[in-house]
Amino acid sequence: MAIVLIILILIGVFIAVISATVLHINMIFCHEKDNDYIQIQLKIWFGLIRYHIKIPFLKVDKNPKMNQWNIKYEAKVSKKNKEKTTAHTRKHLTPEELIEKIHKGKELLKKVEDLQKIVKHFCQRISVDSLVWESAIGVKNAALTGILTGALWAAKGEFIGLLSKIVRLRAMPKLNVVPSFQATFTKTRLECMLHFRIGYAIIAGLKIIRFWKGIESRKASSQLINDKNHTM
Repeated sequence: MAIVLIILILIGVFIAVISATVLHINMIFCHEKDNDYIQIQLKIWFGLIRYHIKIPFLKVDKNPKMNQWNIKYEAKVSKKNKEKTTAHTRKHLTPEELIEKIHKGKELLKKVEDLQKIVKHFCQRISVDSLVWESAIGVKNAALTGILTGALWAAKGEFIGLLSKIVRLRAMPKLNVVPSFQATFTKTRLECMLHFRIGYAIIAGLKIIRFWKGIESRKASSQLINDKNHTM
Protein backbone atom coordinates (compact mmCIF):
# COMPACT_ATOMS: atom_id res chain seq x y z
CA MET A 1 0.00 0.00 0.00
CA ALA A 2 2.84 2.36 0.85
CA ILE A 3 4.50 1.68 -2.51
CA VAL A 4 1.31 2.51 -4.37
CA LEU A 5 0.98 5.74 -2.40
CA ILE A 6 4.58 6.71 -3.18
CA ILE A 7 4.02 6.00 -6.89
CA LEU A 8 0.88 8.13 -6.90
CA ILE A 9 2.74 10.97 -5.17
CA LEU A 10 5.59 10.78 -7.68
CA ILE A 11 3.13 10.81 -10.57
CA GLY A 12 1.39 13.83 -9.07
CA VAL A 13 4.70 15.65 -8.61
CA PHE A 14 5.72 14.84 -12.18
CA ILE A 15 2.43 16.15 -13.59
CA ALA A 16 2.74 19.31 -11.47
CA VAL A 17 6.31 19.92 -12.65
CA ILE A 18 5.43 19.40 -16.31
CA SER A 19 2.35 21.62 -16.02
CA ALA A 20 4.37 24.42 -14.44
CA THR A 21 7.20 24.10 -16.96
CA VAL A 22 7.53 27.05 -19.32
CA LEU A 23 8.03 26.17 -22.99
CA HIS A 24 10.11 28.70 -24.95
CA ILE A 25 9.66 28.74 -28.73
CA ASN A 26 11.90 30.57 -31.19
CA MET A 27 10.51 30.74 -34.71
CA ILE A 28 12.10 32.09 -37.88
CA PHE A 29 10.24 32.49 -41.16
CA CYS A 30 12.49 33.34 -44.09
CA HIS A 31 11.78 34.02 -47.75
CA GLU A 32 14.56 35.00 -50.13
CA LYS A 33 14.54 33.79 -53.72
CA ASP A 34 14.49 29.98 -53.54
CA ASN A 35 15.66 29.83 -49.93
CA ASP A 36 12.29 29.58 -48.19
CA TYR A 37 11.99 27.85 -44.83
CA ILE A 38 10.53 27.86 -41.34
CA GLN A 39 12.84 27.15 -38.41
CA ILE A 40 11.51 26.27 -34.96
CA GLN A 41 13.43 25.72 -31.73
CA LEU A 42 11.80 24.47 -28.54
CA LYS A 43 13.45 24.85 -25.12
CA ILE A 44 12.51 23.98 -21.56
CA TRP A 45 14.32 24.18 -18.23
CA PHE A 46 16.70 26.98 -19.25
CA GLY A 47 17.75 25.18 -22.43
CA LEU A 48 18.58 21.89 -20.73
CA ILE A 49 16.30 20.16 -23.24
CA ARG A 50 16.21 21.51 -26.80
CA TYR A 51 14.49 20.43 -29.97
CA HIS A 52 15.17 21.99 -33.35
CA ILE A 53 13.42 21.54 -36.68
CA LYS A 54 13.88 23.28 -40.04
CA ILE A 55 11.13 22.90 -42.61
CA PRO A 56 11.70 24.13 -46.18
CA PHE A 57 8.57 25.20 -48.03
CA LEU A 58 6.60 22.71 -50.07
CA LYS A 59 7.66 22.51 -53.69
CA VAL A 60 5.01 21.50 -56.19
CA ASP A 61 6.09 19.96 -59.49
CA LYS A 62 3.41 19.61 -62.14
CA ASN A 63 3.48 16.74 -64.58
CA PRO A 64 1.50 17.92 -67.65
CA LYS A 65 1.49 14.46 -69.23
CA MET A 66 -0.11 12.75 -66.22
CA ASN A 67 -2.18 15.83 -65.22
CA GLN A 68 -1.01 15.54 -61.61
CA TRP A 69 1.25 17.22 -59.06
CA ASN A 70 4.09 15.85 -56.98
CA ILE A 71 4.53 17.57 -53.62
CA LYS A 72 8.00 17.29 -52.12
CA TYR A 73 9.59 18.65 -48.97
CA GLU A 74 12.47 17.92 -46.63
CA ALA A 75 12.57 18.33 -42.87
CA LYS A 76 15.78 18.55 -40.88
CA VAL A 77 15.28 17.63 -37.27
CA SER A 78 18.03 17.90 -34.69
CA LYS A 79 17.94 16.84 -31.07
CA LYS A 80 20.97 17.99 -29.09
CA ASN A 81 23.91 17.37 -31.45
CA LYS A 82 22.23 14.81 -33.69
CA GLU A 83 20.69 15.80 -37.01
CA LYS A 84 18.56 13.77 -39.34
CA THR A 85 17.08 14.67 -42.72
CA THR A 86 13.91 13.02 -43.93
CA ALA A 87 12.41 13.40 -47.38
CA HIS A 88 8.71 13.02 -48.09
CA THR A 89 6.86 12.79 -51.36
CA ARG A 90 3.13 12.84 -52.07
CA LYS A 91 2.50 11.55 -55.60
CA HIS A 92 -0.51 11.35 -57.88
CA LEU A 93 -2.37 14.33 -56.47
CA THR A 94 -5.00 15.02 -59.13
CA PRO A 95 -7.04 18.23 -59.43
CA GLU A 96 -10.14 16.30 -58.33
CA GLU A 97 -8.40 15.17 -55.14
CA LEU A 98 -7.24 18.72 -54.46
CA ILE A 99 -10.79 20.10 -54.85
CA GLU A 100 -12.14 17.35 -52.60
CA LYS A 101 -9.61 18.22 -49.91
CA ILE A 102 -10.60 21.90 -50.11
CA HIS A 103 -14.29 21.02 -49.68
CA LYS A 104 -13.48 18.81 -46.69
CA GLY A 105 -11.45 21.64 -45.20
CA LYS A 106 -14.41 24.03 -45.53
CA GLU A 107 -16.73 21.54 -43.85
CA LEU A 108 -14.23 21.09 -41.06
CA LEU A 109 -14.03 24.85 -40.48
CA LYS A 110 -17.81 25.01 -40.10
CA LYS A 111 -17.77 22.26 -37.48
CA VAL A 112 -14.98 23.75 -35.36
CA GLU A 113 -16.36 27.25 -34.88
CA ASP A 114 -16.84 26.44 -31.20
CA LEU A 115 -13.12 25.72 -30.98
CA GLN A 116 -12.42 29.42 -31.37
CA LYS A 117 -13.20 30.01 -27.71
CA ILE A 118 -10.79 27.27 -26.62
CA VAL A 119 -8.03 28.48 -28.92
CA LYS A 120 -8.59 32.12 -27.96
CA HIS A 121 -8.40 31.30 -24.26
CA PHE A 122 -5.13 29.44 -24.81
CA CYS A 123 -3.65 32.19 -27.00
CA GLN A 124 -4.27 34.68 -24.21
CA ARG A 125 -1.77 32.69 -22.15
CA ILE A 126 0.94 33.06 -24.80
CA SER A 127 3.52 35.79 -24.22
CA VAL A 128 5.51 37.13 -27.17
CA ASP A 129 8.91 38.27 -25.87
CA SER A 130 10.19 39.70 -29.14
CA LEU A 131 9.10 40.05 -32.74
CA VAL A 132 11.31 41.31 -35.56
CA TRP A 133 9.90 41.52 -39.08
CA GLU A 134 12.19 42.86 -41.81
CA SER A 135 11.27 42.92 -45.48
CA ALA A 136 12.54 44.24 -48.78
CA ILE A 137 10.49 44.66 -51.93
CA GLY A 138 10.96 46.27 -55.28
CA VAL A 139 10.26 46.28 -59.00
CA LYS A 140 11.90 48.16 -61.81
CA ASN A 141 9.15 50.79 -61.71
CA ALA A 142 9.95 53.27 -58.91
CA ALA A 143 6.36 54.46 -58.48
CA LEU A 144 5.02 50.92 -58.21
CA THR A 145 7.80 50.06 -55.75
CA GLY A 146 6.67 52.95 -53.56
CA ILE A 147 3.06 51.74 -53.66
CA LEU A 148 4.07 48.18 -52.79
CA THR A 149 6.25 49.40 -49.93
CA GLY A 150 3.39 51.42 -48.46
CA ALA A 151 0.98 48.51 -48.85
CA LEU A 152 3.41 46.20 -47.07
CA TRP A 153 3.80 48.67 -44.22
CA ALA A 154 0.01 48.80 -43.89
CA ALA A 155 -0.29 45.00 -43.96
CA LYS A 156 2.31 44.67 -41.22
CA GLY A 157 0.50 47.23 -39.10
CA GLU A 158 -2.79 45.37 -39.48
CA PHE A 159 -1.11 42.08 -38.61
CA ILE A 160 0.48 43.48 -35.44
CA GLY A 161 -2.81 45.07 -34.42
CA LEU A 162 -4.62 41.76 -34.79
CA LEU A 163 -1.83 39.88 -33.02
CA SER A 164 -1.96 42.23 -30.04
CA LYS A 165 -5.61 41.27 -29.52
CA ILE A 166 -4.83 37.54 -29.55
CA VAL A 167 -1.61 37.17 -27.54
CA ARG A 168 0.37 39.19 -25.01
CA LEU A 169 3.02 41.39 -26.61
CA ARG A 170 5.67 41.98 -23.95
CA ALA A 171 7.89 44.09 -26.22
CA MET A 172 7.26 46.53 -29.04
CA PRO A 173 7.57 44.71 -32.41
CA LYS A 174 10.39 45.89 -34.67
CA LEU A 175 9.18 46.34 -38.23
CA ASN A 176 11.06 47.49 -41.29
CA VAL A 177 10.39 47.62 -45.04
CA VAL A 178 13.21 48.52 -47.42
CA PRO A 179 12.30 49.51 -51.00
CA SER A 180 14.51 48.17 -53.78
CA PHE A 181 14.50 50.36 -56.88
CA GLN A 182 17.26 48.54 -58.77
CA ALA A 183 15.56 45.26 -59.69
CA THR A 184 12.57 43.05 -59.01
CA PHE A 185 13.21 41.66 -55.57
CA THR A 186 11.32 40.29 -52.57
CA LYS A 187 12.71 39.26 -49.22
CA THR A 188 11.23 38.86 -45.77
CA ARG A 189 12.45 37.52 -42.45
CA LEU A 190 10.22 37.16 -39.40
CA GLU A 191 11.74 36.21 -36.04
CA CYS A 192 9.49 35.59 -33.05
CA MET A 193 10.24 34.45 -29.50
CA LEU A 194 7.33 33.38 -27.30
CA HIS A 195 6.63 31.26 -24.24
CA PHE A 196 3.76 29.68 -22.31
CA ARG A 197 3.26 27.10 -19.58
CA ILE A 198 2.81 23.53 -20.80
CA GLY A 199 -0.10 23.12 -18.39
CA TYR A 200 -2.18 25.59 -20.40
CA ALA A 201 -1.50 23.59 -23.56
CA ILE A 202 -2.52 20.36 -21.81
CA ILE A 203 -5.78 21.90 -20.63
CA ALA A 204 -6.53 23.22 -24.12
CA GLY A 205 -5.76 19.81 -25.60
CA LEU A 206 -8.13 18.07 -23.16
CA LYS A 207 -10.88 20.56 -24.00
CA ILE A 208 -10.40 19.91 -27.71
CA ILE A 209 -10.55 16.14 -27.16
CA ARG A 210 -13.76 16.53 -25.18
CA PHE A 211 -15.16 18.74 -27.93
CA TRP A 212 -14.42 16.14 -30.64
CA LYS A 213 -15.89 13.38 -28.50
CA GLY A 214 -19.06 15.44 -28.20
CA ILE A 215 -19.25 15.77 -31.98
CA GLU A 216 -18.75 12.02 -32.43
CA SER A 217 -21.42 11.19 -29.86
CA ARG A 218 -23.89 13.55 -31.54
CA LYS A 219 -23.14 11.91 -34.90
CA ALA A 220 -23.74 8.47 -33.40
CA SER A 221 -27.03 9.59 -31.84
CA SER A 222 -28.17 11.17 -35.10
CA GLN A 223 -27.27 8.00 -37.03
CA LEU A 224 -29.16 5.87 -34.52
CA ILE A 225 -32.27 8.04 -34.87
CA ASN A 226 -32.07 7.85 -38.66
CA ASP A 227 -31.76 4.08 -38.52
CA LYS A 228 -34.83 3.83 -36.29
CA ASN A 229 -36.82 6.05 -38.66
CA HIS A 230 -35.86 3.86 -41.62
CA THR A 231 -36.85 0.68 -39.81
CA MET A 232 -40.26 2.17 -38.92
